[in-house]
Order: sequence, then C-alpha cells, then structure tokens
Amino acid sequence: MGNVLDLFLKNVSDIPNSVFVVDNNRECTYLEMYRKAINASKLISFSTESVICLFMEKGIEAIAMMLGAALAGKAYVFINTTAPENRIKKMMEVAGVKYLFAEECFSEFFLETDIEDRIVIVRKAAFDKAESEPSVDNCWPTSTLLYGMFTSGTTGIPKLVVASSEAVYEFIEDFVNEIGLSREDIVGNQAPFDFDVSVKDIYSTIYTGGKLVLIDKKFFSRPDELLDYIREKKINTLIWAVTALCMASATKEFDEKISKEIKKVCFSGEVMPMKYLRIWKSALPNCSFYNVYGPTEVICNCTWYQVNDSDMTSDSIPIGKPFRKRRVYLIDNKGNLICDDDVKGEICVGGGLSSGYYNNLEETTKKFVDFQINDNDSVYVYHTGDIGYYKNGLLYFVGRNDFQIKRMGYRIELGEIENRVMDIDGVELACCIYNTETQKLCLFYTGYIKSDRIRRELRNTIPVYMLPNRIIQLVEMPVNKNGKIDRNGIKQDYERYFA
Repeated sequence: MGNVLDLFLKNVSDIPNSVFVVDNNRECTYLEMYRKAINASKLISFSTESVICLFMEKGIEAIAMMLGAALAGKAYVFINTTAPENRIKKMMEVAGVKYLFAEECFSEFFLETDIEDRIVIVRKAAFDKAESEPSVDNCWPTSTLLYGMFTSGTTGIPKLVVASSEAVYEFIEDFVNEIGLSREDIVGNQAPFDFDVSVKDIYSTIYTGGKLVLIDKKFFSRPDELLDYIREKKINTLIWAVTALCMASATKEFDEKISKEIKKVCFSGEVMPMKYLRIWKSALPNCSFYNVYGPTEVICNCTWYQVNDSDMTSDSIPIGKPFRKRRVYLIDNKGNLICDDDVKGEICVGGGLSSGYYNNLEETTKKFVDFQINDNDSVYVYHTGDIGYYKNGLLYFVGRNDFQIKRMGYRIELGEIENRVMDIDGVELACCIYNTETQKLCLFYTGYIKSDRIRRELRNTIPVYMLPNRIIQLVEMPVNKNGKIDRNGIKQDYERYFA
C-alpha cells in the first residue's frame, strides 16, 4: 500500500530541483521543501502528542509544517486564523493538545489571553537552518494518521475528522487517475488549509510531481486581479469550491481575461448553478469540467462526473459515479437499499473512509455504521445526511436532510428555490433560509436585478407555497472560510427579517 510521504521523498530524490510550491513571488523546489520539512520536524519534536495544531496562513512554511509533522509521525490540524479565542481553546481541547504552533505574524494575537503560555511561535528563519540531504530509506507506517479537519458539530462542539496516510493515498491515486492529472499540471490552490479541498491540491501535486500555486485569499474578492494572477502564473488546473468559481466569473470581461491555458476545472462543496457553468464552458470550450462530491468524513470525495456539452441544456448535472475504491449506496428512511431511478434516499458511502471523529467514539458510532446490504453481507458506511437519487445509472444530489423543510403542508427543498432564482438574469448568488420558529422563508441574493422582478419571475417557475416571504438584496454574499455561502452568518446578521 502506498504512502503520500514516500511519494514526496521519491520526488525529492527524482526531481529535486523541480518547483513544488509557488507562494506569491517565492518558489520552493522539492529539495528545498524537504529541507524545510526536516527543520519543521525538529521544531515540533519536543511535543509528545500524536497531533499538532497549526495556526498559520497558507504558504510554503505551512506546507513544510504539515510534511514535518508527517516526518515526525504526527498528524497535523490547521485551525482557522479568524477563529475567536474561545473556539481555538475548544479546538485544542478536542484535539487533545497542550501547544498551538502559531506563525510569527500572529504573535501579538495571543497576548494576554488564557492560552498565551501555550503558544509556540513559528519563525520563518527556523525553516532555513543547516541543510539536510534527502534519504528515501525510511518507511513510514501507512496506518499513521496524516491530518485532521474540523467540522461543525450540532452540539456547538467542533468535531475533528482524522484521516490515515493510507486512506489519503488511496483517494489521491483514484482522483489523479480519473481526472487525468499529470506532471504538466499547474494547480491553482483556492482552499485554505483547514478545508479538505486543499488535500486534493497538495497531495495530487505530490503524486504527479507537478507544481502547486497558492492563491492569496485577497484575490477572491477582486476577480479581475484573480484572473490576471492565474494568467501570470500559467495555472492550468483549478480544484475549487463552487462559490469561488461563481465569483471569479462575475467580472464583465471574464471571456477575455480568463486564461485559455486552463485545461481542467474540478468543483465541489455546493451545487453548481447551471448559469455559471455555461459561462465557464463558453469561455473555455476545450477545458474538461468535473463535478466531484463528498463530505470531509469520506476523505474529500466519493463520486465524480465529467460534464458533457449536452448537459448545458439541462437544469442540473449529476454527481456521477463512485471513484474506483469507493462504494456509494442510497438508503430510504426504513433502512432499505434503493436501486430504482427517481427515488430519493440518503447517500451513504463505504470504502476508503476517514478514521472517524478523533477522541469521540460516541459520534463516530452514530455516523459510521455497518449496513446490511443483503442477508449475507454487510458493509461499513458513513451516513452523509445528504439526499440523492439515481437517473440513468448516475447519482444526482438533491440537498442536505436539514435543507428540507415542511411548509404549508408541503415538503420543500430549499436548493430547488435557489436554483430557480439563480436561473434569473441579473442574479449572481442566492441563499434561501427558513426560520422554523417564525415559519418565515427568506431569500437573500446579490445582483443588479430588483427584488420585485425576482418575485414575478418566481411566480412563473415555482408553486405559491415555495415563494419566499421576504426577498432581500445584499451588496455582497457572505462566505465562510471554505468559500461556501455562510448560511449561519446570514441567519444571525439578518435575524430581523425573520420576525
């Protein structure tokens, strides 16, 4: 069985002077990254814990720390740098760590806090000490935990999903082969390192021996500058969240400014609005587009679908079929397997799963269970909480279980309303939120069209019981650290509209 760290060391040996990471105006070869990772492993060697928590912006040093953790036999966990102190403390508690390794630019952030004496400042100079020569003689156990990713918990306590090096290798191998990545790919990284899309960026680059270009988050609020940066760095592969792709195409000069060198675009995280997919397809007719699906608990993705030209006349596209080492099942609310077309059920995933929730056996056993597929066989699966259905042998995503509401006696998918709104010319982004206490349905959107025009358009496309009580135009759609629409933030910030 393969190991992602062994892949990295093989690149250090075979292509030492090839550029691995580009960070703004800095470049780092595979050999240089190895030397930095060795120094990082020494930096964290005093810690006796099996997990280290990192408080760092994405950059060359952050990647050195994650590889250094792997060299030291530890799992790395990135904590979002915008998190408040109380949440940071809770995350450290969940991870079971005493120390937090923080980039030197955050040294003042923790002054006079309760955890000031538990902060280890990571200085850039520490990565450039005496050089170390590469060796590929060592072998690391594939079962070693590689990373942890925090997800929000329904109780308010974050859950830490952990993944082994073996499971990550299995997924990356399938991902690279199905998408057709190679050493010629220059991957433009959009995702922060505490979001699992970054796992695909980093480890698929290591798998192919390619180049990874880190894109500063500031560019995603400046689409013109973003497109210029993509062209300047000759980026030809994008593995992005849907919202990031939508924002990038919002500029009026998108067709002219988007680099024609882009050959592959993978998107995930949310349903891709067909309006924006058509914009991208029209601007890049020779580019391959892939819709990939999967929650953090299954290690990045479990299904994939290559978009066809014929899909451009459809209302939606499928999430496709499982990756080679994955198994996907649809299960109804009675626990029965669904095989027929157009019957909705919960998407459950088996094969190559994460190791569950760290130090949280209770939550792990709730979501990761043995499912009896017939009288003789059972399979270990993760219950995603997502609803889907089959059509012509392909899987379609409907929405979250918790995005399904009951209103005026009807069961409604909020995603269906959002899709119809996104089809209206003049709408950029849309988010529908239902307040169960007041039973008010509110639609928030960005764009140049007026709200009364949207209401008129919706009356022609959806039934009356699906029409929002309020339609609110926003200057900018709030997004969370992962680039997805921040539904919880909208609900809190615009609570008055639900009264």
